[in-house]
Amino acid sequence: MIELKSAEAINERKHLEQAIAALEAQRMILGDAVVDTAVAPLQQKLDALAVPDWPVARGFESDRCIVTVLFCDMVGSTTLAAHLDSET
Repeated sequence: MIELKSAEAINERKHLEQAIAALEAQRMILGDAVVDTAVAPLQQKLDALAVPDWPVARGFESDRCIVTVLFCDMVGSTTLAAHLDSET
């Protein structure tokens, strides 16, 4: 269940970042006082969800996700794959 909690935290973090960006985009209309007041609790929650320093590839810092990979060796898989479409 640790992976699920991490995925939920990453998803919540992404939503908080989007909400903060949307508020910042409205700063000229709403004014500094309103945006600062609205962003402060969102930023505190975002800071509480700080992701540990995971090694990431350059250019993919904002797109982190948990992936499960399964490798298997099936008898006859080469023959089966020869008859399938490459997109299947």
